This record gives sequence, C-alpha cells and structure tokens, in this order.
Amino acid sequence: SAAMEDEDKEIVRAAVRSLQYINTGEARNALLELLQHELWDVRFEAAKAIRAARFKQAIQALFEGMAKDRDHRVKKACEQALIEFEPDALATPMIEKLVGKDKSYYSTCLKLLQLKPSTKGCDALAKILKKQDKRYQPYLTTSFSLLANFDPDAYHEVFITYLSHQDRNIRQYAISSLGKCKTTDIYTPLRPLLNDNDRHIRHHTLNVVRSSKGPLPESGIISFVAPHLTSQDSHIRHYTLDL
Repeated sequence: SAAMEDEDKEIVRAAVRSLQYINTGEARNALLELLQHELWDVRFEAAKAIRAARFKQAIQALFEGMAKDRDHRVKKACEQALIEFEPDALATPMIEKLVGKDKSYYSTCLKLLQLKPSTKGCDALAKILKKQDKRYQPYLTTSFSLLANFDPDAYHEVFITYLSHQDRNIRQYAISSLGKCKTTDIYTPLRPLLNDNDRHIRHHTLNVVRSSKGPLPESGIISFVAPHLTSQDSHIRHYTLDL
C-alpha cells in the first residue's frame, strides 16, 4: 500500500502494525515479506505483528529471522513471536534445521527447545547425540542440560554414551546429567569413573553419587563403596565412607 512507501517512517511502522488485524492471506503474506525489509525497524514491527496475529505459516520465516537477521532487536522479536506457538508446532522446523549441515542454525534450535521443550524435539536431539557426530560437539553441554532438565531418565543412555568422551568438560556434564535421574540405576555406569585416571572426574563422580536422589544399587550401597575404601585417592576413601 501507499503507506508502506511513505517517507514518514512512523507511518510505515503503523501500517505494518495494522496488518496484524487483517485476517487475510494477502495481509499475512505481506508481513512475511516485510520480515525481509531493508530497514531493521520495519522487520522488527513485522515480527511483533506476527506475534500478535500468530499464524503458523510464519514459523519458518520467524525461525530464519531469529537465526540469521543482522539486527539483534529483530532476532529477539522473532524469538518472542516463536515462543507464542505450541512446542509441537516448533519441533518440526527445529528438527529439520538441527539435522541439516548448516551449523549456524544449531544454537537457535537449542535455544528454542530450551524455551519450548517437547518430547518430539528432545527425542530428535537425543537421536542425533547418540550418533556422536563431531559437528555437534560445541553444543553437547547445552544439549545435556536441556535433556536433563526435561526428562533425565528418558535420555540416560545419551549421557552414558559420553561418559568416556575425551573432553573432561563434556564428561562432567554427562555425569551431572546422569545424576539427575530419579528412576535409573546410575551406580553401575558411574562405578568405573571412581577409578578414572583423571582425579577431577573421580571427584566429580563421587559428588554426583553422593547427591543422587535415584534408587540405590540392587546389590546395596556397601558392595558399591567397598572396592573404593582402599583407593589411592584419599578424597575418594574419605567420602566413600560418608556414603
């Protein structure tokens, strides 16, 4: 419309905002096109208008804006629009980008999954992580925290997969995530780590075991701690007695 071409940018912004009240395909397509406008404030208003109108056809465009827009204010507006949708509506485009080869989308995928978690999204993430593809390594700790906060018992196999990873930080996150389980036996997979060559791993494992709220080992706690009472690590010997 003529208002979109007006020299007064406030009139342009008002025209963009007005589109949220027009429930037609033409108006919605116009909002999607405006997400590509050269002016950041027009893109910003378009994202806010889409947030108010909340039509699912905009999810993919909002996802692109959140991941790729060159202005941080527009990125945030796209994010705020996206979280108005149900988690399952966001899961499919998120999964498509997460399994793709363009790593610039991965952080956005994980942030969306943190904000709007779903079983569908977390299951897909867990499936990806089990393959131990190296391109996801920078995102492992965030992924572990995300899965552990959603349902640690459902994804305990993912955490176990990384207990022997070469990176200490990743191992520690895997140990901590496993420690959040409430119904899974964590003692069996963590037992070998109390004798790990890395003392940081030994001590971290012991701290996680001590604070665990999960079930005790089937063989009993005595049988679990007994082999470690003669550990060469005084820290392990001392705190094993506390168990």
